Order: sequence, then C-alpha cells, then structure tokens
Amino acid sequence: MNPINYSLTRTFKIMKKSIFAIFTFALFMGSNSVFAQDPATAEHMVNVTVPEVAVLDIATSSESNIVELNPTFTGEAGTPLVFGQQNDALWLNYSSVVKANKRRTITAQLEAPIPGIDIKLTPSAITTGKGKKGTAVAGPVILSTTPSAIITEIGTCYTEDGPSNGHKLTYTITLQEADTYDQISVGETTYAPKVTYTITEAN
Repeated sequence: MNPINYSLTRTFKIMKKSIFAIFTFALFMGSNSVFAQDPATAEHMVNVTVPEVAVLDIATSSESNIVELNPTFTGEAGTPLVFGQQNDALWLNYSSVVKANKRRTITAQLEAPIPGIDIKLTPSAITTGKGKKGTAVAGPVILSTTPSAIITEIGTCYTEDGPSNGHKLTYTITLQEADTYDQISVGETTYAPKVTYTITEAN
C-alpha cells in the first residue's frame, strides 16, 4: 500500500473512533438529562406567630352597665335602713392566650369607699367558653380600694362574648357593722364609685 494512502486511512479511522466516542459521550449525557428526576420529598418553613392576649369586658343585656344598689326604709319610726339588696345584671367576659405554664388573675377594685356601707361581689362559676378558664373565688369579696382577686388560674381560654357568658357578677350592699351605722350619711349626690376589673399575670 502506498505509504501516503496508508497514513490517510489510519488517520481517518482514528477520527472515526474519536467522533464515535464523542457522540457516545454526548448521548450518555443526554440520556442522564432526560431521565433526571426530582427527589421524593421536599420541604419549606412555616412561620406561626401566636399573639399574646389578655382582654376583658363587662357585658349586660340592658342599655347601661350601672349597678343600682339602694337600701330602703320601711317608713316605721324606730327602724333602721334595710340592706341586702342584690344586682346580678352583669357578666364578666375575657379572652386569654398565655405563655407556656403561665396563669393570670382578674382583680376587682372599688374607686372609693362608701361610709358605713360594704359592697360585696360574688362571681359565679363559669359554664361557657373553652380552654383553661379561670376559677371564681369562693364566697363574696368585700370590695375596697385595694385590688382583690376574684378569678384565678386563668390560662389560654375564652369565655364567649355577651350576657349569659362568662362569670355572672352578683353585687350585694350591706351594712359594715352595727356600730358603724352612725357613719352612714346622705351624699350631696348619689354615691357612685367605679369598680375596676383588671387581668394580670399571676405572681
């Protein structure tokens, strides 16, 4: 064979092999691209921010939330004023979302004392709402200018809204003691101290 022809033939065969190898590699890479799949699982973050809540309200079915408590007189000479009148027209509603293992308390406070007279408050047990609802203190609480706990152990809960939901509030007017009768007097206007309810973190 002519040396020149032999050289050309060998060169052509080498080029064919190179082209075949490049084509095969390209085909292999193309096959991998065609058959590549997404993973069987995927994930992402979900951010949830729970708000801290501590609100309360006084509900009533009447147009006013003013509590009327008026001692009476029989009209007979020699008899005292009659006390013991009650008013249970108000309901205490609240919503609470607390931090883990925390509890709240609701207190009641009288703005100013009434000479010779006590205002007593009895909160009822609660039958409405959901969650860790509070526990009403036992027995009537004599309201004073110092906050008194009336509902304790409140966690994350709600009472539902409006009258007939939450804790019924029963107010009673009483004479302080027999020997304080002389302190009772007619005011220039009606005695009208405010009662303030506050929901706070328990100590």
